Amino acid sequence: MKHIAFFTSSVLILAALFVCSADEKSNSSPITECNDGIDNDGDGRIDWMYDTGCTHQLDNDEKASTRDREDGFTTFEPDKDSILIYVSSSEGKDENDGRSPAKPVKTLTHAASLVRDGHNDFMLLKRGDTWRGAGLGRFKSGRDSDHPLVITSYGESTIRPRIEVQNYFIDHNGREKNFVAILGLQVVPYQKIPGDSAFDGGSGGAFRYVGGGTGLLIEDCHILYGEIILQSYGGYHYRDIEIRRNIIEHNYHVNTCNQNSAYRPSGMYASHATGLTIEGNIFDHNGWNENVPTACATMYNHNMYLNADDL
Repeated sequence: MKHIAFFTSSVLILAALFVCSADEKSNSSPITECNDGIDNDGDGRIDWMYDTGCTHQLDNDEKASTRDREDGFTTFEPDKDSILIYVSSSEGKDENDGRSPAKPVKTLTHAASLVRDGHNDFMLLKRGDTWRGAGLGRFKSGRDSDHPLVITSYGESTIRPRIEVQNYFIDHNGREKNFVAILGLQVVPYQKIPGDSAFDGGSGGAFRYVGGGTGLLIEDCHILYGEIILQSYGGYHYRDIEIRRNIIEHNYHVNTCNQNSAYRPSGMYASHATGLTIEGNIFDHNGWNENVPTACATMYNHNMYLNADDL
């Protein structure tokens, strides 16, 4: 079950609470339910590495709770009929069933085929792993606002799962998708990585929500060289969207010098959304890249360019 309470602090905790090292744990960290090696809540998942009710190893309770009790983060408790699919690019095989960390599947597209549309299922990506060229397209919807479809992470590493996309990680492409929560990932369009063999300085983004939907959450993600697009389109409308505690930085596009209006890179673009919450994020250096020729700062560059009601 999803638990949410209004959280007023502007402190940017982000992933800092998440990255205590093993040495710190053994030498100085107090014993809590999320680092004691015990399944305290009886759900079959142990500690912060595997239990989605834990925000970090110093969390006192393995159960998901309200944001004001979880250092401002959103936590989730799988329902009795939820399916959990584990995904690892380093250890997985698509011949596996993906139902446990010991038998993860390998590819994101196969994992996406195993979670169910309209259900409170979970895709758990192994921290420290990288997927290249992977995208989920339109993806699917969750059950309702309290039981979303969740994409998050697992494992002992403190490095976010890294998804190097060719186009977008999720692209609604003119359709309606509802009740999806995405937590704790890094998304990077690899064609914008300077020095990459496929570099073109213009292709790819991160999330292209063009269409409609309600109950969408992006939290604690790192978006590098990409952007979030949120645009109601084609008779559909976006409502109750939350962008929380992310780092969104260094998106740019080549051929933007001399005030060229053909490309307008930003960290986030929103158009005709209702009930849009943007809270506790870091938006930095979006629109240009002084290390990439022709990726100039112009009056069309923005960290955020927003149009919304109830913002």
